[in-house]
Amino acid sequence: DTMAFLVTGNNSSKDFKEWLNKYVDLSIVGINTDELWEHRNALLHMTTLDSRKVRQGKIVRLFPYKEPAEFPRDLLNNSKFYSIDNLWHALTEGFDKFVKDIESNEELKRVIESNWKKIVYDEPTVLVKS
Repeated sequence: DTMAFLVTGNNSSKDFKEWLNKYVDLSIVGINTDELWEHRNALLHMTTLDSRKVRQGKIVRLFPYKEPAEFPRDLLNNSKFYSIDNLWHALTEGFDKFVKDIESNEELKRVIESNWKKIVYDEPTVLVKS
């Protein structure tokens, strides 16, 4: 969400998916942007694995697992398992591509600097001793 917001100034499924499609290779995770968007919605808004589209059977339910454990072989109907480690690896490679894109594109750099000022973040402070 934040990376897409930095580029567009918006927070929509379209922006989220476009940023992922441009910078992140989800094929190593075995999931796609629609599935990840719905997984994000379920976790963020409902603290479950089932978004509205998952409950409607329009998108598969994603089950994260942590390696080195293997995912269960008896897959549940309309569900898919994915490795958190593989997702993290794909995202970190995407962040690296994103940074390189920013460094080589002055217009993108200006847009990101403008949008950065709109987000909430923890800026380190310096204690001044009297």
